[in-house]
Amino acid sequence: MATKRDMEERKRSYEELRKSVEFMAHQMEAMTSKQDTLMGMMKDIKELKKQNEEKDAMIVQLKSRLSD
Repeated sequence: MATKRDMEERKRSYEELRKSVEFMAHQMEAMTSKQDTLMGMMKDIKELKKQNEEKDAMIVQLKSRLSD
């Protein structure tokens, strides 16, 4: 049978574990938020690259028309 001391130690261990899990949950939330921000930035970068490619193609086309 568990003694009072054993029960107190288990309770302390449980509380430490609960606090650790809670801390990790908060850290995961923060990481998820940062990841969402990064994904948005990556989407913006892809769009800007696409726009640059379109503008580069337009420049090539205009240069070609000038040389004709």
